[in-house]
Formats: sequence, structure tokens, C-alpha cells
Amino acid sequence: MNESISAHQAGRGALALGQLRAATSGICDTTASAEVKWLSGFSLAATFEGEFSSVTRSYAGKGVVRYAW
Repeated sequence: MNESISAHQAGRGALALGQLRAATSGICDTTASAEVKWLSGFSLAATFEGEFSSVTRSYAGKGVVRYAW
């Protein structure tokens, strides 16, 4: 079984994407990210990645603050 879910929100620079994948081996991979941009040049972004099974759990995330002039 391989499922994929994604979402997108447009408007004022907001973006959110997610993906969920369940493989036949019993491992569930998931990825989610979001980014928000302001007209002043600042933006925030975050990403989460995880892998889950009955034996192990692994996850990581990162965040970014950016200013462009």
C-alpha cells in the first residue's frame, strides 16, 4: 500500500505541503513543511520528517528565519 497526501494553501506567500507514505514493509514515512512570507522581506520556514514502524521511530525537523532586502 502506498498512499500520498498533499495540501497547498496559496495567498500572501503561505505554503504548506505534507506527504504520508505507508509501505508494505510496515514503515510509515511522513514529511511536512510550511513557509510564510511577509511583504517586509521576512520569512519563516519549517520542515518535519519522520519514519515510524513497530520497531523504530526516527524523526527530525528544522526551522529557518530569513530576511531578504
